[in-house]
Amino acid sequence: MAGVTLREIARKSGVSYQTVSRILNHQSNLHKPDTVARVRKVAEELGYRPNLNARGIQTGKTRMIGIMNGFGQGPLDENLLLGMHDALIQLDYLPIMLMTRPGVCTSLEQVHRLVDRRVEGIVLRPASQDIADDCLREIADRKIPLVMVEFEADGAEFADFAGADDIKGGELAAEHLLRLGHSRVAYISWLMQTEQKQERLKGFQDAFHEAGDTQLTIADIPFDLHTLGEPFVRELLSRPDRPTAVFVSTDDLAKGVYAAARDLRLRIPQDLSVVGFSDLGFAAEMQPALTTLRHDPLEIGEQAVRLLLDRIEGKVIDPRPRKVRLAPELIIRESTAPPYMIH
Repeated sequence: MAGVTLREIARKSGVSYQTVSRILNHQSNLHKPDTVARVRKVAEELGYRPNLNARGIQTGKTRMIGIMNGFGQGPLDENLLLGMHDALIQLDYLPIMLMTRPGVCTSLEQVHRLVDRRVEGIVLRPASQDIADDCLREIADRKIPLVMVEFEADGAEFADFAGADDIKGGELAAEHLLRLGHSRVAYISWLMQTEQKQERLKGFQDAFHEAGDTQLTIADIPFDLHTLGEPFVRELLSRPDRPTAVFVSTDDLAKGVYAAARDLRLRIPQDLSVVGFSDLGFAAEMQPALTTLRHDPLEIGEQAVRLLLDRIEGKVIDPRPRKVRLAPELIIRESTAPPYMIH
């Protein structure tokens, strides 16, 4: 039933308007249990629903959170967004999820949509670290709490951050291959310069340099989801001093490595070990199953929400950004083994 008011509930319950207001606005501890039960029963019978817009005007708290997701992200999107969605819903916040799409809507236009609806905070998960300056300036000028997810953007120094510890992931991949005895390795990634790619490389590179007497090849290949870099990988694996193991910046690229190895009659893992990153759904089904680094997008989403709500609810007043980096887990499968033959 539309239009049920607190005064109607008070009249039917035999209590004051103020009592009904307190009970239905989460202050029921101020009244006797039987009074609380009676008021809630009457409210349910009348089909009462709170006017959250009116409450937001009165309190200045809309309990709405904007989530902006860059177009073009991969399969991890679903779990990352689910982590944020579920954490917010459980705490009685309303997520408003928007996507930025080139040629359809700019990041600034989407920020304005969120600002117009008086969101209390924004979680931004862009497609890369390249974010329009006017978008970040709008958020900063309005002093809206912001959490960046996965990418730390230039110009967003005021924002908190939640994501995977990509440096640690690179270290874990290197340590695994070193333990197996590999000294001639390659790091393969898309040519696109992203913070994630650079940090995975840094962790991998530093670990191999520290080991000494190793040869590391860094291969940046053009982005092509049709070939997954197969021609470029084939050239790398055809060299006389080819690597005995490769670490790819994303599991998708591992498919290109497998195809190139198959064309060259290289066996995985006997002739070539392969380590991926992300543990995408197909990784365990590859032949052989892919050794990879797994990070938990659900937990990253939950951590992003926790950072944001700490700001909104005044639990954290220090203006310095906080950063949560979750260490990936090395999932060892059948695609890695000691080097069979070192030329």
